Amino acid sequence: MKNILKHIILGLAFCAMLNSCSDEFLREAGPIDRFGDDIFKSESLMNRHLATLYSYYFAGFNSPDRHLVGYYTNMPSRLTDERGGGISSYQWIQTNASFSSGDDSMFPSYIGPDRLGSSVTNYSYDRIRYVTDVLEKIDSYSDGELSESYINKVKGQMYYLRGIQYYDLMKVYGGVPIVTTVQTSSSDDPSVKIPRSSTGETVAQIVADLDSAAALLPGTWNNPAVNYGRPTSCAALAQKVRVLLTFASPLFNPNWEDAGRWQDVINAGMEAEAALQAEGYGLYGNSIKDWEEMLRASSYSAPGNMEAIVIQLLNAPESGSGNAYQNGWENGLRLPSQEGSSGVAVPRDMIDLFPMADGARPTPGNGYDSFKFFLNRDPRFYRTFAFNGVIWPYQENTKDTLYTYMWQSGESNYFAGENNDIASPVFVRKMSGDAAASSENYDLSGINIMEYRYAEFLLIMAEAYAGVGNTAMTAQYINQVRNRVGAGEVDEPSSKMEAFNAVLYERQVELAYEGKRFWDMHRWMLFNDGGDDAISTNATCSKIGVEPLNGGARRGYFLKYTGTVSGEDDPIAEEDFVAADPNSNDFQNQLEDLAAWYDANFEEAELTNYMDQYLQEQNIYTWNNNYYVSGFRSNLLTQNDWLAQTKGWDDASGSSGIFDFRGE
Repeated sequence: MKNILKHIILGLAFCAMLNSCSDEFLREAGPIDRFGDDIFKSESLMNRHLATLYSYYFAGFNSPDRHLVGYYTNMPSRLTDERGGGISSYQWIQTNASFSSGDDSMFPSYIGPDRLGSSVTNYSYDRIRYVTDVLEKIDSYSDGELSESYINKVKGQMYYLRGIQYYDLMKVYGGVPIVTTVQTSSSDDPSVKIPRSSTGETVAQIVADLDSAAALLPGTWNNPAVNYGRPTSCAALAQKVRVLLTFASPLFNPNWEDAGRWQDVINAGMEAEAALQAEGYGLYGNSIKDWEEMLRASSYSAPGNMEAIVIQLLNAPESGSGNAYQNGWENGLRLPSQEGSSGVAVPRDMIDLFPMADGARPTPGNGYDSFKFFLNRDPRFYRTFAFNGVIWPYQENTKDTLYTYMWQSGESNYFAGENNDIASPVFVRKMSGDAAASSENYDLSGINIMEYRYAEFLLIMAEAYAGVGNTAMTAQYINQVRNRVGAGEVDEPSSKMEAFNAVLYERQVELAYEGKRFWDMHRWMLFNDGGDDAISTNATCSKIGVEPLNGGARRGYFLKYTGTVSGEDDPIAEEDFVAADPNSNDFQNQLEDLAAWYDANFEEAELTNYMDQYLQEQNIYTWNNNYYVSGFRSNLLTQNDWLAQTKGWDDASGSSGIFDFRGE
């Protein structure tokens, strides 16, 4: 069989860096400086060193909603239209909030500490230093003990790791200091005082690193039992397309309405597409069931899944290792009635977002009924969400039906299924293990995280073609994604702006809850329209026809039982319950029965506590332009006075920042 291995691991996998699978892997990884320069004398020691580097980069990536290499916070996902709540923890979006100090920006510490110390740490520039150290030494320090082929593969991995670290720094700060040599700490050596490069120069360095990685890495690694998941040339080329897409997007491209940078994305994308197809990549399966199964795969190696370009491999408890890394997503998804922690309540606008079954937008004119929201929707709706009256199985109850309605008795409110204090009748189920998930160890899930999949690549190409005005190609790429799941096709957009809207909409649906939405809203500036000191003009929302979050709120609601109730017992008899099973051949008829049940028993009710609440009032989402690109902390600027502060943020003396993050 041709091309067995086509994937890349992001993370520390037990088989990825050693010659065999073993729970010795993490123990052997050890501290970064455990073996000193002896690592260059032995493949075994180098493999252990590589394992440590991968752990530094990816050990925290244990949920699909987590962001940024080495940092892995889910805070950005909580600022989007995908979910609400927790406003008190997210100061930037509190009603009427405004911040000007870089200390209060969104990611002030991601770049690293204020000054170098003597201990080994794991910040962005530490990781860059570690991989650069390998690149500088491996040729000369190996003394012929390592083969040229092995050295090239190691170097390819290092270039890849450095490239994606600089990419995440660029997303957060724009241009950053570019360091490509191992420096010696000094207080008086001017050569180590490297200023910020422009964003364009930073992108050029990222592209150079990824090109070097692509030139040195194989398209397919041999011996999948050992090498499954290592970076490939295909992954490097696909990541380059992502980088150029970000650089072409409005946040970093004041001339985004021109074709120039979008054509760069197409050119790189065509190269990557040819490489991907030559290696056998493509969309997985040809049905919505295949789509769902792909997203909850937990097999340790899955060479049959050619959609995964970048994948984080995780381990279920039965792997037998006490040092395994698990996916924490499942436990957060499950409601208390299923022995989970809470559930991820879906805002009203997200429920109303997904297309109709024929591909049309969900409007009353297209037959959409927001009360019976589940009728006649895109197939992905039923695999992304669980809702009141739908079966959502787990090991201990393979026919468990989610009930999330409320009834009122006197002044008291009660909730079905012991699901107290919920903010929506709809909850996220995407990337859940379903019947394979055990309530005894939700938090030990082994479901892999597909960080970059072929469907996203196709939508990147669709967006790039929109940027050059080729709306026919935009529709063609979008429809490849839709046809795989049996969703209705989109018509060719009538304009460039309509094409951009169509692609971003499709990304909201196809990539929902996969950690992409914040960065889409970020690079397209979809949180607000308007100008200030950071960005003088911003009108992307109005130009492409998107409602900004600024000035609104993520909204929830209840389904309330309409009958009269005199006690706290569930007023609906068990024999009157209605359930719909997405895996049933009779699912559509079951949905019609569910709709009749809704009509007979429920009405929509306002939340007692708002989904977005701050100081006991509904939080009106506030976003300022300087939030898009983080500033540097004041101590960092004081200790490194050659670094310029970002526009929109004050420097250590209180003066306005001067660094233009849109510079080429």
